Amino acid sequence: MYLHNRRDLGSLIRSLRKKKGWTQEELATQLGKTRRWMMQVELGQTNADIATILRALRMLGVRLRIEHMPESNPDADIAAVLLRTARGGSQ
Repeated sequence: MYLHNRRDLGSLIRSLRKKKGWTQEELATQLGKTRRWMMQVELGQTNADIATILRALRMLGVRLRIEHMPESNPDADIAAVLLRTARGGSQ
């Protein structure tokens, strides 16, 4: 799955959280954050610190792989990353 912006990342986090059966509050508490913060992340409305986002992804079973996109690609941006679930499936 390619992520191009905060909204894509938030959607991924929300989807994986729901698959685990966790509420926003449960995940937020494990991260030392509030439910409101979690809601904003899932809606792509916050500039959350990368360390906390990486911790959340790890807790949700995500393996992060970053690929360099050629500069000639007009759609390239630093937020475009490839994420795969830890189960090895790709989307």
